[in-house]
Amino acid sequence: AKADMSMQAIRQWADTHSAAEVRELLEQNPSFVFFRPEAFAPVKGASAVPLIAKASVASDRSLIPAGTTLLAEVPLLDNKGKFTGKYEMRLMVALDVGGAIKGQHFDMYQGIGPEAGHSAGYYNHYGRVWVLKNNGGGQLFSAN
Repeated sequence: AKADMSMQAIRQWADTHSAAEVRELLEQNPSFVFFRPEAFAPVKGASAVPLIAKASVASDRSLIPAGTTLLAEVPLLDNKGKFTGKYEMRLMVALDVGGAIKGQHFDMYQGIGPEAGHSAGYYNHYGRVWVLKNNGGGQLFSAN
């Protein structure tokens, strides 16, 4: 079922199918990303700026331009990906795009490593986002 879909569910399916079947499925998915391994390099988004875990998001550029600052009400999940009923407020920046990022949808970069991959596989929940804008060119702070 769609509600049960997660990165973990996809990996479980892949473990029970041949490499050819997995490749065939992944190549049909426009959201599948191919990575190039490097010894060490910061992960960069479409804006060519290094992404920061839990602060960088992919967005639909027709709605949210690159570099837009956001205040996001992010749902907190338990270790099994279930919503805890609580939210955390985070400042975020739109620095990336993605094939499945259409309309009012964000993809939050979780970082590198097994823990980040585990978290990323579960984030498919609703939250609220506010676009933060400058007040029209006036000074925000004065030196006096």
